[in-house]
Amino acid sequence: MEPREFPTLPAALRVLWDALRALPMGSGQYDAYQSLLCGEDAAETVTLLFDRRPSVTYSVVIEGRTHAVVISRQAGA
Repeated sequence: MEPREFPTLPAALRVLWDALRALPMGSGQYDAYQSLLCGEDAAETVTLLFDRRPSVTYSVVIEGRTHAVVISRQAGA
C-alpha cells in the first residue's frame, strides 16, 4: 500500500485494517491487528504513541516474509 493522507486517525486505521485483513495472515496476527487498528481504544493508543515518536511501526508476517506497517503523523501535526 502506498503512503496516503487521511482526514482523521480513525479513518486511516479503518483503511489500513481493510487492506491488511484481506492478506493471508494467521489467525493470531489477524486478531492482533483487528484489535490494534479497530479496537475501542485504537486511535487513542496510536495518539499516545505519537507523543513519544513521529511514527508507529508494526510488523506483519505474510507467507514467511516480514513487512513493516508504518503509521505516521502528518508533518507539523
